[in-house]
Amino acid sequence: MTTGEELKRHLGFPEWQQVSFTRLLGFYVPVILVLYDSRKPRIPVTSFDLKRLKMISVMRDPFQSQIAMTPLISLELFNGVLKLYTVFCIDIAGRFGDKDLQPEKESMGHQGNAHFDEWLTFQNLNSPDAISGLTKSYRDLRNKLVRPENFTAKLSACQYDKTEDHVTFTFVTTATVPQYPKNYQFDKTDAANKFQLVPNPDKRYEVRIRILKFMEWLKGTRPDRLENTPITWAEIKDVLDVAYVQIQCDCPADWWQGLAYNRTQLDGTIVPCNIKPKYWNARHLHNEEGFLCKHAYGIIRSIAFFENQMTSKLNKTLKMEGII
Repeated sequence: MTTGEELKRHLGFPEWQQVSFTRLLGFYVPVILVLYDSRKPRIPVTSFDLKRLKMISVMRDPFQSQIAMTPLISLELFNGVLKLYTVFCIDIAGRFGDKDLQPEKESMGHQGNAHFDEWLTFQNLNSPDAISGLTKSYRDLRNKLVRPENFTAKLSACQYDKTEDHVTFTFVTTATVPQYPKNYQFDKTDAANKFQLVPNPDKRYEVRIRILKFMEWLKGTRPDRLENTPITWAEIKDVLDVAYVQIQCDCPADWWQGLAYNRTQLDGTIVPCNIKPKYWNARHLHNEEGFLCKHAYGIIRSIAFFENQMTSKLNKTLKMEGII
């Protein structure tokens, strides 16, 4: 199920009703406009309809220019939501609309906003939108100083939790050592001690990527005839394309700069963080848009490099568990 299908169902639209959406580009908060015509519910709303009706104009302060929007497409095709968007539902039929074909009122929040349960997918995170401008600047510097994670990182472990049905891949990568003074004392967080900072003499960080409901998704994507046979990377990739994931890095930035907190709002952190950032969410810092530290982002962007290792370790793990 795509994110758009989930949102459509959450809002209470009938399956047969045609619903379109557009995103505002460059707006200061993430916004989706969900558009439908309750007078003609089986006909999708198009950009031509909006131009013809001269409606849906969002202006940028000081109200001299209009904010650009993405082309209108079916809401069911929408996927890869990363942030907790503000959703505005608009019936272009206006006051002539059918009251029985409107979003459910209990789905709507204050001022007509609708929020829904959100999860992170791998596709969400494997995108430049997953990091803030601040993190990107440090990530670019890191690439120059120590090179990307396909050079610096190692897949160290793979674990499968049969009770919770999730797979956790653990990677180890180096700190950006050349960026700091020679005698700099590196730290990392200790999850067993409320993520307090502890010495990190190895100058290495651990990044964990957890795939939720792994076998449930896998069984839904592989033929029955392949049951009890080794899993291929293509099958893992199929699961990664749809499954929900959670991330954790033990670098100080991930926990203490609000990144883990932001992911937690989308159920995307292995150990949930409830420490709301009061400094790092400033506009010149992460601006509440940072979801990954530079190490986790580097791992995810280099994931294709690790595909053979991930496949091998996963098959070995599942074989030890007697699953294949």
